[in-house]
Amino acid sequence: MSSITSTRSYAVDLFRGLTIFAMILVNNPGSWSHLYAPLAHAKWHGWTVTDLIFPFFLIIVGIAIRLSFKDGSKSQLRLSEKHKEIIIRSLKLYGLGLLLGLFYYQFHNPDFSWINDKLMRLRLVGVLHRIALVYLVSTLIFVHVKGKYHGLWFVALLTLYWSLMMLVSYPVSSTEYHQGLLLSGDNLAAYLDHNIIGQAHLYLKNTLPFASDPEGLLSTLPAIASCIGGFFIADILKSNPQPLTQAKQLLLMGITALILAYALEYWIPFNKNLWTPSYVLLAQGFACLILAVTVVITDHLKWRKGTKPLIVFGMNAIALFVLSGIVARIFLMVRVGDLSLKTWLYQWFTMIPVAEKTQSLLFAISFLILMYLPLYWMYQRKYFWKI
Repeated sequence: MSSITSTRSYAVDLFRGLTIFAMILVNNPGSWSHLYAPLAHAKWHGWTVTDLIFPFFLIIVGIAIRLSFKDGSKSQLRLSEKHKEIIIRSLKLYGLGLLLGLFYYQFHNPDFSWINDKLMRLRLVGVLHRIALVYLVSTLIFVHVKGKYHGLWFVALLTLYWSLMMLVSYPVSSTEYHQGLLLSGDNLAAYLDHNIIGQAHLYLKNTLPFASDPEGLLSTLPAIASCIGGFFIADILKSNPQPLTQAKQLLLMGITALILAYALEYWIPFNKNLWTPSYVLLAQGFACLILAVTVVITDHLKWRKGTKPLIVFGMNAIALFVLSGIVARIFLMVRVGDLSLKTWLYQWFTMIPVAEKTQSLLFAISFLILMYLPLYWMYQRKYFWKI
């Protein structure tokens, strides 16, 4: 944990805060059976607002990588030191992902075995795991590849990924092979995850013919491209001191990315689980548009009133994600009579005379308010949890 530095971008911190706010909101409804459509992921092809949250976060990671390097910081004299820092930070992020996966125990169930039910079935890929891998590779690319070639890497990663998905065949039985399919549990990414990571360690254990995971190995390639997309945004922010100029260039980049996304969508569907190239461009486009608006409001017009809660969240985004994950699990582990603490608390919200979906949303908002308290305490004391 370290003190907050003064070299941060207000607009980026606000965007980061909005992103992590949305992530915690959609992850903690009162009931998964009662969700407004924009707060749920698309079932397979297509997209909702919720599907943009994770790529936004990776784009922000890319922005942070680009903005964190000062002039001369990529010199050969500092490479070994930088490599060590990158690897350690990645391992910490991955370790936090494992910690959240293991932080659960059914105290009320005498048949529960933490070793058999959690450790031996530990999910080895996930949100923090993917951030760790994406950060590791993206930072190494930034350190070793000249800026003028970042665009080539962006295109190459998307092209390589989609070529593999479409052209490489995989066995589904001793006599049958599939190629180019984009079905849940029946695609090259799922085949690789099932056979390399193993069914027990994946999120979607029951998809057929292969268990799968939305944060699996092969789809990490286009996720890295999403992070590199953050480099392009940071280049605009870093090279243009005038907010209106930044906003215009971000607007142009955003519109271009959206046009390309919808042009590709004819052949390549939007799909978060597969992290398709069209989906990468879709998220890049909307991220640019949101940041363009944010820059105009906060940096040009200086309208920052009411943004403090999002800044508080944005300054400690990883801390919020980990803390919210731990508290959410505690809500499930602690019992009040025959009910989990979460179910017992949610009962109070079901008494509010509004629609069930609104009751579920109010629970999520209340959870966010609870999470805000320790984050605000950290902010007031200028503590920034730096992994």
